[in-house]
Amino acid sequence: MRNLQNLTARQVNLISNNNPEIKNLDGRPLFVKKGKRWETRYANEYDGCPQLQSDNKCGIHDETDRPSACKNFPVFIYKELDIVRIDRLCPATRDLSTLADIIAKIREQGFTVYYGDKPLNPQQNTQAEETSSTTA
Repeated sequence: MRNLQNLTARQVNLISNNNPEIKNLDGRPLFVKKGKRWETRYANEYDGCPQLQSDNKCGIHDETDRPSACKNFPVFIYKELDIVRIDRLCPATRDLSTLADIIAKIREQGFTVYYGDKPLNPQQNTQAEETSSTTA
């Protein structure tokens, strides 16, 4: 699953507070121009989106031009693969037990549920269960 997002120049300016030269914590550019569009990997292992506020809310949530990845975050649906991926970088998804009912409904629709890049075991709906099964 590709975690890169294609953006318009307007969306880049919206996310970056008009600073498209912004870099990730590891020093790599956050946005790369690809022809007329921009590409980003702004939710990654090193840092999150520049619009994630200290109260864990999105700073551009009410903007109508925010990217589709922002609108869908933290749940991404890949219909062609029958996969639903829950982003593990979102503070709201760190305790998957709060999402147990939603995960069950997603599975009822025939989707495999991923937490980050790893599939959740079909019997597991919480991060605690996932962690304990991988350390046993």
